[in-house]
Amino acid sequence: MKKVFKITLRKLFWNLPKTLRTFILRRLVQIPVDFPPDIEFKIAETKDEFHQSFHLLYKAYLSVGLQKKNEAQLRVTPYHALPNTTTLIAIKNKKVIATLSLIADSHFGLPCEKAVNLSFIKGNGKRIAEVSALAICKEYRGKLLLPLLKYMYEYCFFYFGIDILIATLTTPSKAHELYETVLGFKPIQTTENKDYSFSNYIPIIVEYLDLKTAKDNYAKIYAHRNKKNDLYSFFTIDKYKRFNLPKRKYYQVEDFVMTPELINHFFIQLTDCFENLSFEEQQRLFKIFPNNEYRSLLPLYNDLKSTFVRSEDAHRYQVRCDGEIYLNPNSAIPIKVLDISNEGFKAYLEQNLNINRFITCSIRVGEFKVFKLNCKLVWSDKNNNYGFKIHTHNEWQMFIEDLKQQNTWNQNSQKAA
Repeated sequence: MKKVFKITLRKLFWNLPKTLRTFILRRLVQIPVDFPPDIEFKIAETKDEFHQSFHLLYKAYLSVGLQKKNEAQLRVTPYHALPNTTTLIAIKNKKVIATLSLIADSHFGLPCEKAVNLSFIKGNGKRIAEVSALAICKEYRGKLLLPLLKYMYEYCFFYFGIDILIATLTTPSKAHELYETVLGFKPIQTTENKDYSFSNYIPIIVEYLDLKTAKDNYAKIYAHRNKKNDLYSFFTIDKYKRFNLPKRKYYQVEDFVMTPELINHFFIQLTDCFENLSFEEQQRLFKIFPNNEYRSLLPLYNDLKSTFVRSEDAHRYQVRCDGEIYLNPNSAIPIKVLDISNEGFKAYLEQNLNINRFITCSIRVGEFKVFKLNCKLVWSDKNNNYGFKIHTHNEWQMFIEDLKQQNTWNQNSQKAA
């Protein structure tokens, strides 16, 4: 009887005028004031944490038809193996009770791009990430969603370098209305997509949130409300002691913790995730992975290595660094550095420049570290991204080597050796 009553009440609510639904949903926001001190939020990094996270995700997705049954009882996707993916978890007494993954855009693409075209929000040096793989233990769903989203917000804004967040939401669950009304997401397309394999063909709609304007929007909607409804203060001012966030020496924007051993365990031994990848998908992973210890795990590695020669020195580190280029001593043009390597860097700038010219530049790579470099502008694209080749610079090469030592993937490779 209770179940029938809830279903009836739900139907009545979603038949209300949208303005009234918006008013009610925003009033229903309840920020937890007595948050349990024994719950920690962190980046998943161990085999046990990933296993629990993938199993929790599997159970949650299976229960709503988003996942088919499998022997491993894990939901593992190729996106989880990417260097630019971070899995966030909430943990209590060593048990993962909530999880979500953030997938930054790369040559591998985003899951939602199988459903929509993102060209209108790409470019201008923007870093885009898709929120994916969200699951919370049943007993914590009413308590943990907002803290988990706050942790995600802080990580995206201050550590992951994200400008635009994407969410792919199932329409039967009405999740898109919650994201639009409460969190300020906007739909990318006006109609639902019913041919999206990543959701097991449950209809979806794709939405986005501009993190640069979200703070002001939250202030307009929530700043005048009482503490339990004030999402503006909750997301942008309040601090949680149990948020475990990265400590970085330089302005990096990725936390690649998937070791070759973990990839072999989850993507090859326990599941057939890598086995099901097309040649083109494996080709993309081959280019993205930082060294041959990772690349050799791909089923088509032997075919790929004869086609593509990749040096570890060519690995590009994702960063968010401000800088300037000087066309002459009195003319500084601001640039946004997006990735760096041993030999150069990629940057976005608004002004159009001709390639094959020599330029002096200045880049702030850390709070107390600024490089002045002589470069050659060697390529550009239609989005005003430019490639710079650095003239031999010993200190830059020492910096790249130090950056390499800071990366978890390199530390784990050294341990394995």
